[in-house]
Amino acid sequence: MYCKNCGNKLDDLAYTCPNCGCKTDNPYYEENRKKTAQGGKNLVVAGLLALFLGLLGIHNFYLGYKKRGLVQLLLTLGGLFLFIPSFASIFIFALSPHIHAGLGPAFGLGLLSFASIYTVLEVFGVGIWVLVEAVMIFMGRIPDSQGNPLV
Repeated sequence: MYCKNCGNKLDDLAYTCPNCGCKTDNPYYEENRKKTAQGGKNLVVAGLLALFLGLLGIHNFYLGYKKRGLVQLLLTLGGLFLFIPSFASIFIFALSPHIHAGLGPAFGLGLLSFASIYTVLEVFGVGIWVLVEAVMIFMGRIPDSQGNPLV
């Protein structure tokens, strides 16, 4: 869509032109405004959920993106469930070396290092994904699952 006054390219949901300030004849603006007033999700709530509980995908569940939220939740829980048993194996090897004498302490350290590397990479990757989503939410670039803009 282009401004009728200055010809500047406009966002599809623009109410006024950012270049000249002229009101647009956007037929979708009022419709989107009514949808938002009826039941739009809160932008601040979604953004804060992304910042504080984003690794668990809570913000995506709030916005209605169930599959995306489930993927984030499973990736985070998968990393934790892989890390915790391997971390516990260090204590088992340290406290009772005669039980696992055939495997040796290097086996536990190998599990811990693999799980640690995987967990760090996984949490770092999901963390970047969540941080990008949080920024996009605060910028108003992510609508809810029905396409309604956040309030």
